Amino acid sequence: MQTSEYAVRDGTGLAELVRSKQVKRVELVEAAIEIAERRNPEINSICFKAYDQALALANKQDDGGGTDGPLEGVPMLLKDLNGEVEGWPELKGCRALADYVSPHTTNLVKRYFEAGLNPIGKATTPEFGLIAVTESDAYGDTRNPWNLNHTPGASSGGSAASVAAGIVPIAHANDGGGSIRIPASCSGLVGMKPSRGRMPQGPLGALAFDLGMEHVVTRSVRDSALVLDATHGEDPGAPYVAPITSGTYLSAVTTAPPKLRVAFSTDYWTNGGPIHQECVAAVQNTARILEELGHAVEETRPQVDYGAVTQSFMAVWTSMAAASVDSISSDPNLDQFEQSTLDLAGLGRKVSGGQLVSAREHLLSLGRLMSRFHDTYDIYVTTVLGTPPIKIGDWRRDTAFVPDDDIQGQFMLCSPVANATGQPSISLPLHMTQDGLPVGVMITAAYGREDLLYQIAGQLEEALPWADRTPPNWA
Repeated sequence: MQTSEYAVRDGTGLAELVRSKQVKRVELVEAAIEIAERRNPEINSICFKAYDQALALANKQDDGGGTDGPLEGVPMLLKDLNGEVEGWPELKGCRALADYVSPHTTNLVKRYFEAGLNPIGKATTPEFGLIAVTESDAYGDTRNPWNLNHTPGASSGGSAASVAAGIVPIAHANDGGGSIRIPASCSGLVGMKPSRGRMPQGPLGALAFDLGMEHVVTRSVRDSALVLDATHGEDPGAPYVAPITSGTYLSAVTTAPPKLRVAFSTDYWTNGGPIHQECVAAVQNTARILEELGHAVEETRPQVDYGAVTQSFMAVWTSMAAASVDSISSDPNLDQFEQSTLDLAGLGRKVSGGQLVSAREHLLSLGRLMSRFHDTYDIYVTTVLGTPPIKIGDWRRDTAFVPDDDIQGQFMLCSPVANATGQPSISLPLHMTQDGLPVGVMITAAYGREDLLYQIAGQLEEALPWADRTPPNWA
């Protein structure tokens, strides 16, 4: 199979070729490896190559050992953070874990294999996924295929850069504060953060104090929906189970939504904080298109004290950093961890038990506020980020994340609230800047309503198609 023929198809399309016996599974893996070897030196998105394992699995399946999964034979990448395969390394972007080998395969990755997906390796992430750019001492800088001087976002930046470059059509991602939606926005992809409790996180436990959720980044809406169909559902021992909706998420993509009550905001809940004009334009244009599609559109926003949200979120986030560092080393130092991680962990150790409980209670209470908001509005449309993708090196790693920093605070402005509330939230590649950089539009729905998001995403994908839009550093 020619790499050009491979790269233009999404995962659903490649699986159709396998089922119809037009191509073998091993041909898909060979094409993915060829593109990876050509593009990875530029973008630095793959930190572990499992080419031999992927080729062996594809040959075995071609010889009659397939799973008949909906994505049979489709190459993918696993994020090097909670994308564990027994016997594979799992650095989590941290030099202190350089010798760590996963003792188990996660329940989610098992479902990827059952769906027919074939991981060819692991994708880069910043240290413990703590920052919004994929730059680390462990891997170096991961670059954006749309412009190598800019970040693909984080913390699933390696996954996003790999999909954007055409190496794989689907890559594992997770989102504890925006880490699916941020890189999707920066890289021109579809990035759905599912509802709390929708996805398996075993066998060890929940991700990021119930803030995080697992899924993928993709180029097409239907790939995102199909993977969710294949992988969501009850996870034994999980503390939450999201409500099940009728039908499949894939069918929702091609089902026209009813007339929706749409709220949109160009300042999100920043109380007038700075939003880049390209991000404002992205939201305004999307609102206009939704109105033209027959939806009732109103400019408004929930009454959320964003400063208080940031304070509570940082109490939880820094506590997680402390827990991550202290679980690895009793004497953490710069030979093991980055300065920003050590600083975040230091802040986390100062958070008292009472403060942590209060912070979590505050964040969880936002779910009730947003539930009332969605009694009036079906979806809420905003920007994902406060700016287009920032340049490599703009995010300081010599100190802790500072929410009111001109670059850091404006960039990672909008995404964490949906993590606190547990709502499903999707980034769609609906805008390009004059400089040729992607800007994602974020659409958030009530808890459990991924089906509604896939309906509106499918409608927007048809109205504003992006499939033929590819970056300069393409397959």
